[in-house]
Amino acid sequence: AGEPTALTNLGTTEHRLGRFGAATAHCTAALALYRAAGTRAGEAGALANLAVVDQRAGRVGDAARHHEQALALYRHLGNRFGEAHVLDNQGTLHTLAGRPDRAVGYHRRALDWFTEAGDREGQPWALNGLGEAARAAGQIGDAVGHHTEALDIAAETGSRDQQARAH
Repeated sequence: AGEPTALTNLGTTEHRLGRFGAATAHCTAALALYRAAGTRAGEAGALANLAVVDQRAGRVGDAARHHEQALALYRHLGNRFGEAHVLDNQGTLHTLAGRPDRAVGYHRRALDWFTEAGDREGQPWALNGLGEAARAAGQIGDAVGHHTEALDIAAETGSRDQQARAH
């Protein structure tokens, strides 16, 4: 599992640097290795990472397809944590694609799971997603409420990226 993990880490780094071609190559290579090894959890994670890279690179169709594949694997594995993160990312994809009304359902399902599981670190992600969807739909009051709640939880958990996103 060392090589696909290293490739995934390289893909994440390249993605954060805005090098989407290299990120895609690393994530795709990791996916191939996980599939060859029959490591379903690794495959799901690689698909989820590839979907995020696609999303950031503006490849909406590829992102949607990879999110759906990751979601199906996480559900098959009974991995609700992975499922919640993919649902949240799908919501973000819908907001970016101009469908904030559809995004809300994905973010709500993610938030429900994070809340049920007591995952305080996941909650700000979904709340910020709800805030962004509300803002995109012109529901400014709702947006402020979601972002304020996300900010409070993110400050409590020390999640600086979600604190910044809430602003």
